[in-house]
Amino acid sequence: MYKLSQREIQEIKKGGRNLGLEISDSEICDIEMGKPISLQDRTISELGSAFILASAISASKLGKKINITLEKLPYLRLPIHSYDSESLGKCCLFLTLINGSPEIIIGSEKLAEQGNNTLCPAIAND
Repeated sequence: MYKLSQREIQEIKKGGRNLGLEISDSEICDIEMGKPISLQDRTISELGSAFILASAISASKLGKKINITLEKLPYLRLPIHSYDSESLGKCCLFLTLINGSPEIIIGSEKLAEQGNNTLCPAIAND
């Protein structure tokens, strides 16, 4: 379990707002318990908008436009927001699909150095 600071919580919520999503306190608890934020119960319009915005945001973060298709989506982690954490170093929120479900995960430099590229152990090193 990882305890997020207030600043980290605000950054995660900011990343959600970048996609037009409100991240709830229970979803923050999921991240702290090592689970991804599941978007499975969101409406189709929320998800459609989130993926459109994620495509645009990730293109600006990566410095190039990437052609995202449904076929490629399960293998991609679209960067949607990055921030600095005192305890984890440089962090990034990613929109991805896990077992066909849209999810938001967090990756960080320090976790990558430890061989675990996300706060979500169930999908580490994917």
